[in-house]
Amino acid sequence: MPTRPTSRREATLRFALCLLVGTALLCTSSSRARPLAVSDTELRAMIVLRLLQFSRWQGQDQAEICVIGDKAIGQQLRHISQRGSKDIAVHNVNMPPPASCSVLILGPKTEVLDIKTTQSKFLICSGCASKDIAAIHLYRHGDKIQFDINQRAAKNSGVHFRSSVLKAASNVEGGI
Repeated sequence: MPTRPTSRREATLRFALCLLVGTALLCTSSSRARPLAVSDTELRAMIVLRLLQFSRWQGQDQAEICVIGDKAIGQQLRHISQRGSKDIAVHNVNMPPPASCSVLILGPKTEVLDIKTTQSKFLICSGCASKDIAAIHLYRHGDKIQFDINQRAAKNSGVHFRSSVLKAASNVEGGI
């Protein structure tokens, strides 16, 4: 039986639902249900992979993700992507990142001292000190992992987000 095409509204709702389900720390079907055992790192990795699915950037065809300053998220990204249908290369690296990296995830307290090392890279800040130059900034707010979008940084590095990502973001800065 042929499936009908998904409308934009349905796609947006599905994306928002995926983010809500992925970021929910409790999933209850009854009053006695127990919280899901999902670590902060695993949750961040799931959110990053979902955001990458709904974004376009230069070098996307040969997506190579490099992680600086957070080996745990690099391991989680590898683990989760290997379970999926599409294998993504993930490497833990030091500054300056290799030229082959199209996505660069900066871990906690990682600071970019030379902006030239990150040009033309899809930058994702996961609690890093250089969040102003990143297209996406992941952070903890209470018991949730949230993200902000920096449109100016995204545009400077050739990153484009689907409208569903912009709607799901806690804050969108830098205009469209």
